[in-house]
Amino acid sequence: MPSCYADGHSPISGKCCQRISGPESGENDHFYREGAPQYAHSISNDIYVLCQVKFKIATCPFSASDKDDACQSGQFSWTGAVRTVAVYCGIRQLKFAEDALASALAALDGRSDYAIPAGELSVALLDDGTLQIMHGKFLGDPEPTDVITFPGDPAEDFAGEICISVDCAVRCTRERCMDLSEELTLYLVHGWLHLAGLSDGTAAEAAAMRAAEAHLMDFLRNCALIPQFSFAQ
Repeated sequence: MPSCYADGHSPISGKCCQRISGPESGENDHFYREGAPQYAHSISNDIYVLCQVKFKIATCPFSASDKDDACQSGQFSWTGAVRTVAVYCGIRQLKFAEDALASALAALDGRSDYAIPAGELSVALLDDGTLQIMHGKFLGDPEPTDVITFPGDPAEDFAGEICISVDCAVRCTRERCMDLSEELTLYLVHGWLHLAGLSDGTAAEAAAMRAAEAHLMDFLRNCALIPQFSFAQ
């Protein structure tokens, strides 16, 4: 799960989220829009023809002492700073509930212990081939991978980009009899942690990353905020 420091630039409903662009239904529909994620678009001109949804989310702030209790009791206070999140899906059959995905991101964004930079966040859900090409181009490794994280540019109010291989998640869930939504959320959390400054280059760093992943996944489960992903029949 690499983090790339290459040169370049890289819905919660109601009061918590404001739709900027995207389909009107609660689930993402496939439609054509320009504005693909910056790094992923440099590899494939076609990934944005399927789905783009863009939201403003108000983060759900938790203090170090009350964040887990608040989640378990279902008491949220959506009063944090607003962040724009752009989600791009290049997998034609993949469906996800936009409000659930935005809720998970907003909850993560409210944790001061794993804060990511200010600015717009880009999330790209891609196929193996696209992510493999990106892996080779930006990290010099032509092997398939599950997640690539690109740092943002504060000067452009850009927090960074998390690129996820949906194909890899599907393989892992089949091999390990795991849940697809959990696996994709784990990849999202992993990318988030890279943007928060964690690395996994050494054994000690990898152990710290695994511990942080487990902590945030438990946090989202306790809050019932694991977003659901499925494939259209």
